[in-house]
Amino acid sequence: MQARSSNWQSSGLQIRGLGVRIPPGLPFSFSPSVNLLADVMKGQPLGVSSLSLFKRVSKFLRDVRAELRKVVWPSRRETMVYTTVVLVSVAIVASIIWVADTTFGGAIRFIIAR
Repeated sequence: MQARSSNWQSSGLQIRGLGVRIPPGLPFSFSPSVNLLADVMKGQPLGVSSLSLFKRVSKFLRDVRAELRKVVWPSRRETMVYTTVVLVSVAIVASIIWVADTTFGGAIRFIIAR
């Protein structure tokens, strides 16, 4: 009896022993314009957009501004709490590494001295 597979079929690599599927790569485009064929039909070489550089930059900056408006920024209190958590965590991990380094260094010196 054959095992049932998921709905999508991959033309990519399959590691059957682990049941892992690697999907195929995304299509790659040299041109930022949506329709490559339309650019070629207009006589523009590949990789050249129909928009001017100024229009593309201004559109990019408008998009950046729109995305930044969607961001939920933390309050000052949340920022202070998160910063404190990070600093305390770094101090704890640094002290653990220091203790391990000192212990292993002493053990190595003891072994070498014998």
